[in-house]
Amino acid sequence: MNKREETPGRIKLPGGLELTYGSDGTEYKPTDAYNAANHGVLAMVKDWVTKHPDLVNAPKSAQEPDTLLHLAAWGGHVDIIEFLLDHGADIAARGEYDLTPLHYAAEYEQVAAIETLVKRGARVDATTGYGATPLSWAASRGLRDRPTVDALLRHGANIHAKDTAGLTVMQRAGLGSAVAVAEVLHEHGVEFDLHSAMLLGNGGAIRKILKDPNAVKNAAEPHRLIEQAVSMILYTLWDRDLKRRGADRTAVKQIMVDNLDILESLWAQNAPMDRSLSALHTALQFPDPLIAEVLLKHGARLDDGHCKPMDLLSLAQMNIHCAPEMMALLARYGVTDSGKAPAETPEATLDLCKAIKSDNAMVRFMAITSLGAYGWRARAAVPDLLQALKDKDENIRASAAQSLKMIDPAAAAKAGIK
Repeated sequence: MNKREETPGRIKLPGGLELTYGSDGTEYKPTDAYNAANHGVLAMVKDWVTKHPDLVNAPKSAQEPDTLLHLAAWGGHVDIIEFLLDHGADIAARGEYDLTPLHYAAEYEQVAAIETLVKRGARVDATTGYGATPLSWAASRGLRDRPTVDALLRHGANIHAKDTAGLTVMQRAGLGSAVAVAEVLHEHGVEFDLHSAMLLGNGGAIRKILKDPNAVKNAAEPHRLIEQAVSMILYTLWDRDLKRRGADRTAVKQIMVDNLDILESLWAQNAPMDRSLSALHTALQFPDPLIAEVLLKHGARLDDGHCKPMDLLSLAQMNIHCAPEMMALLARYGVTDSGKAPAETPEATLDLCKAIKSDNAMVRFMAITSLGAYGWRARAAVPDLLQALKDKDENIRASAAQSLKMIDPAAAAKAGIK
C-alpha cells in the first residue's frame, strides 16, 4: 500500500490529496469516505460507517452510483472489502455502467480483491444490463494482466459467454487489445476471431479465417480491420520478428512484404476504409513507405474533418528513417506544403551547428539536443555531431549519439551507436 501521512483530523495521500477525518470533530464531507475506500484508508471508512450505517450501501452521488464496496474493489483493498461486507455491504450492488464490485476488481487487475469477493459470495459471471461478465468487461477494457484472468477462470468464469450484442469474450479481447485474455482463452481451446488473431499477430490464424469469403462481413467490427492489420504488421510483427532478424531496414521491409497478402485479402472482401486515415498515420511513422503506399493506392482517406492533410505531412517530416521518401509519396497524392518541400537544411540548424563548437558546455549540449528534433533535415550537422561524440563531457557525448540516431541512423550505426 502506498505510504501516507496521518495526523488528527486529516490524512495526506501521495500526490498531495488531503482527506478530512471526522472522528475528532473536525469538518468533513461525505465524499471523503468514498475517497478513503478507494485509497485504502480503513480507519476513515470505519469511522464513517460506524457513525452513518446507511452509508455502507449508498451511492456516491446521484451522478456516480458507485458504492464504497465498488471503490474498495477498484483499489484492491481487501481489509476494507472485508469490513464493508461484515457491515452489510451489498456484494452485488450496481455502480457505473451497471457494474458490480467484482467487475471493478477484474478491470483494475486486483487479484486479491477478486479472491475475497468470490469467497464472500460474488457471482463470477454476474452480468450487466448488456450482458458483460467481469471477464468480458475486463477484456473490453484492455486487460493485460494474466494473473487476473487466471483468477477469474479458476473460479469458473465462462470463457464462452456472449453479451447482448452477441460478442464473445474472445471478440471483446480482440477489440479491447486485451492480450492476456486472448492468450489465456486460446490456451483453453477458444478459437481466435479476426480481431484477436490480429492482436496477437497470428498470421496463420488470420489466413485460415480469411479463407471464409464472409470473414470480413462476419467480423465484430469490420470497419476496424484495416487499421488493426496495419498495426499488427508494423508493431506486433516488427517487435517480435526483429528480435530474431535484427533491426535493419531490409528486415523490416521483408516483414511488411510477407504480410501484404493479409491486407489484400481484406480488400478482396471489401473491408471498409473508414479507419484508413488512422492506419495511414501509423504507416507514416515506420522506416519504409511500403505500407503507406499500399494504403494510398487503395484509397486511404487524407482528411476526416479532424486530421488534415498537413498533419500527414508533419508526420512524414518527422520520420527519422525515410522522411524524403514519405514526403515524396504524399506529394504524389497531392499532399504538399503549398507545393514546397521543407528546406533540406533549415537556417536554424546552421546556427546550431556553430553552437556545437562553443566553449560553454551547456550551450553545446542544448544545441546538440535541439538538432535531433530536426531529424533528417539537419544532415548538415552530421560531421559536427560525429566530432561531438569525442567531447570530454559525458552528457554531451550521449546527446550527440541520440541526435545522430534521429538525424542519420546509417551514420550512427557506422559510428558504432546502437
